[in-house]
Amino acid sequence: MMPRHLIPLLGVVFTVLCGAVSAQTTADTKIEKLRAMEKNSGSVLSPAMKNLNRSMHSALRGAVQAERQKLGPLIVFEEGQIKFFRGDEEVAGYPVAPPLQYHRLKVLGHAAFAVVIQLHRSDMADPERLDWLQSTATHLAAVEEELPRYGFPAELETAQKKLIQRTQALIQAAQSGIPTHEDLKSYTTEIMPLMEAGFVYSARAHIDIIHAQAKKLFAQMTPAERKQVRGYFYGGRGAREGNLALQYVSWFVGENTGKESERIVFSEGMTERGEAWNALAKFSAERKLAELVMGDPAGLHRDVLSAATREYLKTFPPVEEAFVD
Repeated sequence: MMPRHLIPLLGVVFTVLCGAVSAQTTADTKIEKLRAMEKNSGSVLSPAMKNLNRSMHSALRGAVQAERQKLGPLIVFEEGQIKFFRGDEEVAGYPVAPPLQYHRLKVLGHAAFAVVIQLHRSDMADPERLDWLQSTATHLAAVEEELPRYGFPAELETAQKKLIQRTQALIQAAQSGIPTHEDLKSYTTEIMPLMEAGFVYSARAHIDIIHAQAKKLFAQMTPAERKQVRGYFYGGRGAREGNLALQYVSWFVGENTGKESERIVFSEGMTERGEAWNALAKFSAERKLAELVMGDPAGLHRDVLSAATREYLKTFPPVEEAFVD
């Protein structure tokens, strides 16, 4: 005879198992119904649906083409220049490449990161790691000798010299054995303020160059254009959040949030200007349509199924329960 104290426990187990089976049965039933509907109505879009879809795309293309003709004043960073456009017309452009000191500081920072990466790699054989460390130490020693010729302010030069010396000390220690996690944590804690000094110098030096050239563009804008101008960024994937140029243009247009907005627009993965201009026109057309239909200009910049999906997933159990056999 079964002990009485086990009966409630078995009841719970039975309930859970039945729930899991019930959930799976419900899911299977939904899929079967969808498949049956597809079988009855056809597995591809009908000619009527295809025609309606083509009509929709034609309307969208027309709206985009109309927006393409009235992109308005734009500030664009392109080919190492800050440029001012009136629609398709390039009015002026001036070079804004960062100074050589910017690149020197960037190399020193990357070297510090690279040492940490190599010391963390479990796939790297010790002889290969030691060769890389020795080669890097030689390069760092050569750069340390050159450092006084780079023209850094005295305080910054001192910080970069300390960065090199601390990195050399880590490399030397690593040649006797892989540093512990605590060793690496101590290293990164010590070098971050030294690298921050370089970040501050680099940001200010580059912004000063951009600002000097932006003044020339500002002088060529009408009062109306100064109020309407948008910043448009396109190209390969790079840092978006906190992007230096984006923050400057955000200030230039009077928002000063450092974030994307209706007047600060980003399009990634595009290298051709024509393609990028079409994407900006589509962005503008979609915002107008979303405001008309949804009352929210950002409505089409997120998945239209997002709210429904979020609510439906709230009804799902934890994954461990959902996939119980």
